[in-house]
Amino acid sequence: MRAELIEDPDEVARIYEALIEQIGVANAKATKIGLKVIGDRMPTHQQIRGAIAGRRTVVRLRPR
Repeated sequence: MRAELIEDPDEVARIYEALIEQIGVANAKATKIGLKVIGDRMPTHQQIRGAIAGRRTVVRLRPR
C-alpha cells in the first residue's frame, strides 16, 4: 500500500462529503469521523470546508 496525504481543504471536504453520503447523516452523527454533524440534513460543501478550515487532513491508501 502507498499512503497519500491530502491537505487541500476542498479535496478533504469532498472526501468528508462522500463519507457522510455513504454512511448517512444519522451514522455520521453517531460515528467519530472527526466532525460534529448537527441537524438532520446533509451539510453543504462550504459548511464542511468551513468546519475543517485547514485543521483536517486525510490519508488515502492506494495499492502500489
